[in-house]
Amino acid sequence: MTSLRAPMKKMPLFKSTPRPVTARAKPSRATGPRELRLQADPESKSTLFTTVPAGFKTAHNSATEWMVYAAMAILLGEPKHFTKPPFSGSPPRWYYQKAIDGGRNQRGGSVADFIVDVNGSLIGIRVQTERFHILAGPDQVSNDFFMRIHTRAVAHIIDVYDMDFVGDPTGRAAVAVVAKALKLEQNVDPLRSGRFYPVRT
Repeated sequence: MTSLRAPMKKMPLFKSTPRPVTARAKPSRATGPRELRLQADPESKSTLFTTVPAGFKTAHNSATEWMVYAAMAILLGEPKHFTKPPFSGSPPRWYYQKAIDGGRNQRGGSVADFIVDVNGSLIGIRVQTERFHILAGPDQVSNDFFMRIHTRAVAHIIDVYDMDFVGDPTGRAAVAVVAKALKLEQNVDPLRSGRFYPVRT
């Protein structure tokens, strides 16, 4: 009679389970094009772009403009200590709050947020905020359009919109927006394009 118990086969010996690969403490991340200088830890930049230095903000500017000012200084590499006054840019390479065509005291004049010398050609960069420009009403919109068309002191005027960068405390978005403006690349007006959304609560 055949036994119901089959002989036990010799079980193969298994090696100890290998230890899982340990992830690096700081995982790699994309830093974007080198010319944008975004290789530093973004958290270290968050305070830089969100904390307005003492003496910068006046009745004629805003914390939003500080983000553009900081981005401009980083991209152009000057002034070296841009978080300290005077906050006038770095003449003659670039200016902040520069009176053109007579400034505020002359009809038809204005104060440009930024004027930059790009290859010998002066360009004006205007910070268009939701509160004071985009949703400020038809009078302000028409005035902005008039200034864009008739300003004689600069060769080009480029508008940058706060909705494109204020939501990013690291400053990456501000740097990207300013880099685009320096290449004379104009974003479409958010109201005309239908891409507008509120940035303030």
